[in-house]
Amino acid sequence: MEKFQLIISILSTMFTAVAAVASFYAARAASKSNKINLEEIRKRDKPVLDVPSKKFKGVLLDNLLSQWDGGDENHLKNGAADYFLDLNNIGNIHARNVVMYFEYEGLEDFVKEYSNDGFVWTREEDNQLSFYLEKNKRHNFYFINFHHFSPSEKISNKIRVAITSQYENLGTVQPSKYNTESTKVHLPLFYVLLLNFNQFALNNLKIFDLYLILEYIDPYGLKYKQKFNIKPLFSRVEHTPGSMEFFGKVICQEVTPE
Repeated sequence: MEKFQLIISILSTMFTAVAAVASFYAARAASKSNKINLEEIRKRDKPVLDVPSKKFKGVLLDNLLSQWDGGDENHLKNGAADYFLDLNNIGNIHARNVVMYFEYEGLEDFVKEYSNDGFVWTREEDNQLSFYLEKNKRHNFYFINFHHFSPSEKISNKIRVAITSQYENLGTVQPSKYNTESTKVHLPLFYVLLLNFNQFALNNLKIFDLYLILEYIDPYGLKYKQKFNIKPLFSRVEHTPGSMEFFGKVICQEVTPE
């Protein structure tokens, strides 16, 4: 009887060990399977930010330093123009902690070209538009000072704007299929005013290239960075004394490195 109980005890211990080993390998296989499934989901789910091209119009009546039509006049973004581009998430998951900023390719050459005497352009005898650069030595950036002056039309408009990257935290951008409202990306005000100036000056101003940078993460913590070339093209420009009207389109092309 004692031998029989001993055999039963040994068999029970063996079955328990076998069950434990089987459970271990099953758990490891399940963990590996879950990891593979998670990787497949990550590959399938991805946020993709897009900035479509957009038309613009400017009717600058008696003030060549006016802003373009159709913008958001109630924004509270310092140094930003009223005119904005639409930012959409055409992917299928959220883009989180989205930050945007601008880069200016050729800005150093622009500063070198115009830092001493600025630039002045006169039309219709006394209708004059000018700007000069002013360096903030403490914080190492520039202000650009614009002046539209016409004694005969009794016009004297001035504006002073900082040249900055316009860094902004946009938060979370949901996929367009969940949210049809776009996120607004305002162009730098000084850049829009330079474009106005250049049309008045018959494209004699040497302007640098504008790029929009977007950095963000997905819900899994993966980091993303996209780069867009922002290129305004003027299709028609009409001049009258002290005023100007134009139409065009801002072409947005992604140039993110592979």
